[in-house]
Amino acid sequence: MSKRQWNSLLACTVRFEDSGVGREIDLLKKMDGVTKDEVFETAVAFGATGDTPAVYVIDPVTLLRVRLHLADCHEGYRSTRALEQASVSAWVAHAWLIEKLDESWAAARRPIEKTLRLLTSPLARRVTRKTGLDVRRALPPAEHPSYPDKFVTEQLPRALAKLG
Repeated sequence: MSKRQWNSLLACTVRFEDSGVGREIDLLKKMDGVTKDEVFETAVAFGATGDTPAVYVIDPVTLLRVRLHLADCHEGYRSTRALEQASVSAWVAHAWLIEKLDESWAAARRPIEKTLRLLTSPLARRVTRKTGLDVRRALPPAEHPSYPDKFVTEQLPRALAKLG
């Protein structure tokens, strides 16, 4: 991606300090591979305390999809660093899905099904083939007690069979 293409996506960069370490967050106008509506529909509230309003961030499964799309379409996103970031995105999705499962199956069902659709998509298969990135790690273990029996015995094995 050229600097000009990047600048057309970039709304602004927020610089801040976290425990004495300088950090930056790029706020984007759009993200390849997802629509604005998808981002708004699945945004996760973060950091609301007392009178402080929440900041809404992209949910981890949608972020993983963006990372896969970038790795598929832009060679620069197949660098070692970019693939490490995609791998971290899979782990973050994994942790978030476990939190959802710990809450309840009702809270986790839609994000888990969204993850299965992503992992079995042609996009995920292409990226895995091109890069060797294992996105299956995004799924929580089948032994999690919140999974319904039917999901573990029917839906999950069908999805995993598609992954190979």
